[in-house]
Amino acid sequence: MSTHDAIKQYEDSRGFDFSVLMSIEFRQAEDERRTLHHCFTLVLRPDDSTDPRRLTLVFEGVRQLRFTQPETSEIVMGPLKIRSILERQWEGVAYAVTEPEFETFSLICRDVRITVAESAVVAGRRTGGLAASTFVRSASPIKKLGSP
Repeated sequence: MSTHDAIKQYEDSRGFDFSVLMSIEFRQAEDERRTLHHCFTLVLRPDDSTDPRRLTLVFEGVRQLRFTQPETSEIVMGPLKIRSILERQWEGVAYAVTEPEFETFSLICRDVRITVAESAVVAGRRTGGLAASTFVRSASPIKKLGSP
């Protein structure tokens, strides 16, 4: 599957509906060859705080990460722009990701994983548990993971 499919996947998941940043994680991880690489994870929710859905974006093999904390207490984001940069033929890099509306962050990366799930607790009340759809996209062969 091509990187263009990954970009379409973000659009199909309605990622642009999720604008409030709930959590951010940056970590260094080892791959199967015990090589270290950087991972950047964002969890976003819709503007409506009672909406139980959460969008999790995991970027693997991150390079050139730039994150700017806004001056407001609530971090909101506009729609992400995920584009293929395979034509540059950089080893281990397939995507450039930016958030152009508020210029909150930008990065280049090897893989993108997108998960949409319902949160178990929203506004102090329990929902019916977790329901998730997970999609994996990378520069290598891709497979779509279905809903549990």
